[in-house]
Amino acid sequence: MEKAARDGEPVAGLLEREIRDLLRQLLRSHRKALGLSQEQVARRLYISTRSYFDWEAGRVPIPPGQLPAIARILNLDERHEWLLHQLVSGNTPPPAARGNLGEDPEFSLYRRMIKETISRSPHVVYVMDSEWNVMAYNEKFEELYGWACTGSRNDPTANMVRFVLFHELAPRVLANWYEDWLLAALIFFNIAARHAPDNLAYLEIRGDMERYPTVLRAQTVDVPKAMHRGETCEPLFEKRRHAVYWPDRPDVPVAQYSLLLGLDLFPGWRMVVDGSSPS
Repeated sequence: MEKAARDGEPVAGLLEREIRDLLRQLLRSHRKALGLSQEQVARRLYISTRSYFDWEAGRVPIPPGQLPAIARILNLDERHEWLLHQLVSGNTPPPAARGNLGEDPEFSLYRRMIKETISRSPHVVYVMDSEWNVMAYNEKFEELYGWACTGSRNDPTANMVRFVLFHELAPRVLANWYEDWLLAALIFFNIAARHAPDNLAYLEIRGDMERYPTVLRAQTVDVPKAMHRGETCEPLFEKRRHAVYWPDRPDVPVAQYSLLLGLDLFPGWRMVVDGSSPS
């Protein structure tokens, strides 16, 4: 008789090859049922197609932190999500794996831990989710962007892409706003929206562009030209140099050197670290 699986070990009684076969069948069948290619799944996970191919084939272990996102993308029910976690790690799904993360106490604990960690940094640091909502930031971030907060959903402490696109103070805060920030943000947005065309947050941003003539012109005229030239989202939130006006030096831009880091805890979350120096 097979012994029951215990937390922390693979499904008991199954050989490694059998586990790989079950995992491959689970992922492939649900992906096919949704009409998704491996490339489409990889894009929604913010990983390379090769990485997902190796995961599905069982050639490379799936990081446990990616399991909730995989379950969501493949629309797994509770039974199949439980099986996914058992096959990969031998553990049951964490409480925050499904449902509203904002209401989950474990999620709140992780968020507080992130805030405590970045609060010790001497640099401007903030964390965004996959829809660019700012989930945590430190005092340096508040010093730089706090003066532009007006209680709007477009505030820099609320959503960074909405801030760049729609906030009335963005051109005063962000040096060379149109070329260095607006176009880059729109390219970043378009690539994300292409991978998740039904995302409600992305659809709302696209609809709001109609109320901002400069943004709409950039979206319909200049961004297609830039994307045709092969430009990507790398100029924004990636390792690069750009300039921001600090509130105590409104006429002198300060160069920001950004480094974007992925967070395994919640797939799609990104930590941005800005080191500043006079431009």
